[in-house]
Amino acid sequence: MLHIQSTVKFRKQGCTRNASDPQVTAQNRLHREFWAGHPNEKWLTDVTEFKWYEGPIIHKLYLSAILDLCDRRIVSYVIRDRNDNKLVLTRLIKLFWKIRMHIRCSTATVDSSTPAEPSTRNCWMPG
Repeated sequence: MLHIQSTVKFRKQGCTRNASDPQVTAQNRLHREFWAGHPNEKWLTDVTEFKWYEGPIIHKLYLSAILDLCDRRIVSYVIRDRNDNKLVLTRLIKLFWKIRMHIRCSTATVDSSTPAEPSTRNCWMPG
C-alpha cells in the first residue's frame, strides 16, 4: 500500500465568493453557453493548486489547463511550482505551437480617395 491520505476542507460559505471591491471584472462573453459548434471556437481555462506534505514541509504544484468546449478535451496544460504569469504564457505558447492556430488579422487599407475598408489576411503564431 502507498498509504496516501488526503485532507479536504470546506468553507462555510462555499469555495467562491464575490469580492467586496474587485479590481478587475471580466466581461461575460459566454452568457452561460458552455458549448461550441467547432473546435477552437471557445476555450475555458483554470488553475488548480495541488498541495502535499513531507513532514512539516509543504510542497505545491499548479496545473493550468485549457478545455475546448466543442469536444471537452484538454488542448493544453502546464504544471509548474509557481502560480505566475509564466504559467499562463507557457500554456498559451505551448498550445499555439501544438495546433498552429490560424488567426484572422484585420488591417485597414487607407487611401486618400476612398474610405478605410478593413481587409483580412492570414496570420500565424510563430513556429
